Amino acid sequence: MQTRIHATTWGGSFTALDAGMENYRRLIGTLARMQTMALKKQSAAHRLPVVFLNRTNNCFDRPSIGVYSPRCEVIKIDYRDHQLFYEDSVEIEVTLAHEWGHHLIHISGETMSPIEAEVVSDCMAGVVFGYYTKHGLINKSEALTAFKIIATAGNNSAHGHHPNQDVRTRAFAGGLTSIAMPHDPQAQEVIGFCSTLQKVLDLGKVQEMGLTWTA
Repeated sequence: MQTRIHATTWGGSFTALDAGMENYRRLIGTLARMQTMALKKQSAAHRLPVVFLNRTNNCFDRPSIGVYSPRCEVIKIDYRDHQLFYEDSVEIEVTLAHEWGHHLIHISGETMSPIEAEVVSDCMAGVVFGYYTKHGLINKSEALTAFKIIATAGNNSAHGHHPNQDVRTRAFAGGLTSIAMPHDPQAQEVIGFCSTLQKVLDLGKVQEMGLTWTA
């Protein structure tokens, strides 16, 4: 697959985040496979985004902890944006998966309100970590860290597009369980929380994905 990440390491106090760079690259490959193999709108399945990590281009004018540009079809993530900063590489991974969710919505052509798009993107982040859990690629501690950032990043004010923490938590849990434990009767309620994502992505195909491009 063509390289689609433009990244810069920072060193110093960010050495631990730099150490996750190979994981970020592998995650981009996994997200590309999910999009290519499971996007409902197959005519757009090969419109993969470009990822800028601690780098910028003319699509953005400032650092961002995580943002997607539909005009450029570019995801931008920085270790910090002068207000927030990452403490663990898995937080970058869950944000990358969330922003990729925005890309999938964009190329699918589905019309959603800004809040609905945030919920669906949280579901997408959960799907990725459900895939990780199913294949033993993360441990419980890492999954909980990823879960935590979704919950604590919720916007509980009357302004902004992010829904409240409870909604974001349910969305992430719904995506995760839909892949890791789709037949668990106790999980059906939260799985239903991500029904809109299934207009964009065939979760059955994600459940069948192995660890290679052909399985």
